[in-house]
Formats: sequence, structure tokens, C-alpha cells
Amino acid sequence: MHSGLRPQFILYLLGIILMLSGFAQLFPAVLDYVDGHQNVRGFLLSAMIIFFIGACLFFSNRGESTNNIETRYDKVSVREAFFMTTFGLIAISLASAVPYYYSTMEWSFTDSMFEAVSGMTTTGSSVLHDYSVASRGILLWRSVTQWIGGIGVLAFAIIFLPFLKVGGMQIFYSGVASNANKVYTKIHHVLPILIYVYVFLTVLCALGYFYAGMGWFDAVNHAFTTISTGGFSTHPAGFAYFNTPGLHMVAMIFMIAGAIPFVLYLQLISYKKFVFHKDEQVKIFMTLLFFITVANTLWLAFRHEYFLPEALAKSTFTIVSLLTTAGFSSVDYTLWGGLSIGLSFFLMYVGGCAGSSSGGMKIMRVAIVAKALVNHLKTLTFPSGVFALKFQNKKVNQPLLVNVMGFLCLYVVCNTVLAVLLALTGQDLLTSISGAAAAMGNIGPGLGAIIGPMGDYSDLNNSAKWLLMAGMVIGRLEIFAVLVIFSRKFWQK
Repeated sequence: MHSGLRPQFILYLLGIILMLSGFAQLFPAVLDYVDGHQNVRGFLLSAMIIFFIGACLFFSNRGESTNNIETRYDKVSVREAFFMTTFGLIAISLASAVPYYYSTMEWSFTDSMFEAVSGMTTTGSSVLHDYSVASRGILLWRSVTQWIGGIGVLAFAIIFLPFLKVGGMQIFYSGVASNANKVYTKIHHVLPILIYVYVFLTVLCALGYFYAGMGWFDAVNHAFTTISTGGFSTHPAGFAYFNTPGLHMVAMIFMIAGAIPFVLYLQLISYKKFVFHKDEQVKIFMTLLFFITVANTLWLAFRHEYFLPEALAKSTFTIVSLLTTAGFSSVDYTLWGGLSIGLSFFLMYVGGCAGSSSGGMKIMRVAIVAKALVNHLKTLTFPSGVFALKFQNKKVNQPLLVNVMGFLCLYVVCNTVLAVLLALTGQDLLTSISGAAAAMGNIGPGLGAIIGPMGDYSDLNNSAKWLLMAGMVIGRLEIFAVLVIFSRKFWQK
């Protein structure tokens, strides 16, 4: 493995990404053509431009024969992996923004980019205020961007993050293609199974929605945004539009399915091992989900005088949506006040399981740090005692612990800096703090009247929108993958 950057190879990969993006834009174009909507022109123009640019990059930078592609991928350096994850996401976000810009909605470049970045990072924050001006093709494209972003997030989390050793993700290194450590081998063996599982869950989710009462268009769109834990909806009221318990149940099942480690699905298919109930992350995730739901249900029942069944239903959907970082809204939970708002902030930071499509700090990291603190307290009580720190039956050594703690500290620092910068753009305190947490955690809605669960981001000024976009990208790419590019040593030969 070399240590430098190969511009030709990077442009070659960017070409593939852009061609795939251009091809994907044909699907909403077909839908708008069937509907007779003039947005079909914008989609076709965008698809041709993006595909042409991608094809030029691809064919002009092929260099070596495609027969040697395995060798080329095995030679991917850490610097190239960092560079490609960041600029690959930026490139596909730019490509995804073009249909919005050329649509009849007459969005500015900033709004087009905001919607695209929010989609590709599976955040779910939206500047779409008047849904009546959006064609079905535009609504489908929003959902498609989140679905594509979801599979990209999974590939990044399962294949590249362990390779890059970011934020303690190397603890999964032996769990994925353990007998094949090379990047190409992981892509060749793991990625097809990953895509198969992702598509299979999406189809199941769409069928579940359809048979529970959704129309086919809503079912497909919400399946795309549920499995990816993205949260875009085809209606301004979100899931509050679907006042059906069956639909809410389907949504909760597949939000959870998208927020648990996909490594477990890979093990089920590759080795016929059903180990979901044994996975430590899943157990912590479900335990956290249970106790926070109970606490919030009791709060609503006794403080706000909800009937217990109604309190349980509203609490369960909201807590699942926040913990999985899907960000679907069925009610304005900011009106619950007190405990509910505190729990919302906590869930925004924690997020789902590592190795899933969800955002946040991840259950794995929070659990490791919590165990380290418990061990430290034991050491204070029993100075001569030796207490091993383990997670998932694997010993957590000192470098790994430092890596995890460094990530969590930097996560909090980035949240704080982003909140301060948002406040400097003129946003109120609640909007600034919750907006920063929602962007970094890739959740979508924040808190308050402006960007809360029943609001949107259309009224924010351009400076705030660009800051939030930066937060979405940094949070989705696990901070280090972005910040390392701005270091001087990264560019030194």
C-alpha cells in the first residue's frame, strides 16, 4: 500500500459516482413525464449533464485495464480513503442538487444544496415548506437521495471506517470479512450482500406500508426514508398525516431495523447465524428504548393527563424516531416540555448502533465510555483491583479507548462551536442548540417553533443553512474523516 494520493484514480471513482447519480435521476423524470409535469425537463437536463461529466471523468482516467481493478483497490491508501469519503459525498450532493435548482420550485442554489446534503447524509432537515409546488418526481427524488445516502453510509461504516480506524470503529474490523483485510475483498464480498439486505428490507417495508393502508407512492417513498433512517416524507405533516396505528407500527419496526448493526444481517446470510439477541449494542439499544419510552409515557400520563394507551403510543413512536435518528414526526413533542425535551436532547446525541444507517455518537461509543467510567469508580474503591474493559466480549485496549473518548469529546466540541456560530447568524438559543445537535446527529427536526417537528428550515438565513450543511457532512462522516483533510500533514508527501 502506498501513502500518496492518485488524482487519476480519485477522478475515476468520482466519475462512477456521478454516472450513477445521473442514471438515478431518470426514475423521477419518468414519473414526472407520466404525470405530464414540466419538471421532467429539469430532471432530464440534470441527468444528461451529470452523466456526461461522470462519463468524461471515468473514461479519461481509466488508466490501467479494468482487469487490474482488484490491484488498484488493494492499493488504496488511508489518505485516498479519507479524501474520497469526503469529496465523494460533496460531489454526489452537488449532483443531487441540480434537479432542485432546475425545477419549477425556483429554489436558490443554497436551498437546493441544503435539500441535497440533507438527503445524502440521511439527515431529513428540509427547506420544502409548500408541498403543493413539488411534483411527485421531486418528492420521489428526495426519498431516493436518502435511500442512496443510506447505502453509502452503510458501506462507509462497515467497509471503510474500520479501515480508517475512526472513532473506535476498528472494533468491528474482525467482524467483517475477517479473513480478508484488503479493501477490494471487502467491497467484493461484503458490499453485494449489504445491498441485497438493504433492498430486501426496503421492499418488505414498502409492502408493510402498502398493506397497512398507504398508497403505493407514499409506501415506496416512506420505505426509502425509513430503512435509511432519513425521515423525509411526502406530506408536510410527516407521519402525523397517517393517523393509523398499523402504519406507525410498521414504521417503528423498520426504523429499528435500519438502526441496528447491519453486520448482524451479513452474519445471518453468510454464516446462517442469528445473533441479534446476543449483540451487546442491540441489547443496550433496546434497553434504552424501553426505559426512556416508559419514562416519557408516565410523564405524559401524569403531567399532561393523557390516557395511558395514547401516551404509550405517542411516546413509543417519538422515542423510536429520535433514537434511530429517523426524525419522523407524528406529534409536536416540543409541547410536552420538561422531561420530554431533556430526553429529546439526550437521544439526539446518542443515536443508533454503530454499523447502521443511523446517526449520532452511536451506542457502541457511549457504552464503552460508560464502562470505562464505571471501571474508574471501581478502581477508586478497590485501588489494587484489576478491571478489564470489554465490549462485545472483546478487550478494549488503551489506544482504542482514547480513540473513542477523543471522538466523543470532539463531537461535543463541534456541536458547541456549531451552536455558537448559528447563534451569531441571528438564531435564537433553542434553534441554535437543537439545530446543531440535529445536524451533527443527522436527525432532521430540531426543537422550537421554527425547526421543530412541525416546522422546517426554509426561514433560516443562508449563513445558517451552510453552517448546518457543514454539520451534517461532518457528523455523517464521523468528524475525523473530514477534519483530517484540513491538516497540513495530510497534504505532505
